[in-house]
Amino acid sequence: VITFIFFILSFIGIMNHEMWRDEFQAWLIARDAHSLPGLLHNLKYDGHPFLWHLFLFIITTFTHNPFWMQVFHILISTTFVFLLNRYSPFSLFQKFLITFGYYSFYEFNIISRSYGLGFLLVIIFCILYKNRHKYYLQIAFVLFLLANSNVFGLIFTVAFSGILFLDYIINYKVKKNHQVSPFLLLGGIIIIFAGMILASLQIMPTS
Repeated sequence: VITFIFFILSFIGIMNHEMWRDEFQAWLIARDAHSLPGLLHNLKYDGHPFLWHLFLFIITTFTHNPFWMQVFHILISTTFVFLLNRYSPFSLFQKFLITFGYYSFYEFNIISRSYGLGFLLVIIFCILYKNRHKYYLQIAFVLFLLANSNVFGLIFTVAFSGILFLDYIINYKVKKNHQVSPFLLLGGIIIIFAGMILASLQIMPTS
């Protein structure tokens, strides 16, 4: 019910929201790219990795109306609201406050930028973390995407990777580690580092 109310109010919100310059900036970068190399070229001085713009690039192959970027964005935010209300340990009142708080309802929802996508990936990481010993590769893939969502996503990826590393070391010392294949761990590490390196290369502008 909370998710449904959130979506309806969000749709009303984007119908009455005059988009900001940085919203149009991302849309124009994607719209004016005629190929994936062209998209990366347009992103050279944007200061953010490619993931959000890649989704917009796909949308612009079907339409040049930025309204559909807004619709796509509230679908992302509706998804993280559903996951938050479904899996978080908070009370119903706390979930309601978080859902309709400033960041969840406006900053990461009505304003179509990459931060809502990053917030969704953070929530997915938190959900998987509870059973992290079963989902090392899935977590690694989520962190790969998170690193390439925006600069803050890259910072979160570094922090979450440190948490996973410390968790593994502590459990190893007290011999509480589950039987995990070394190849699985190595694969996860490679995926995470590849995401961080790829994001860093995109963020660093050329001369």
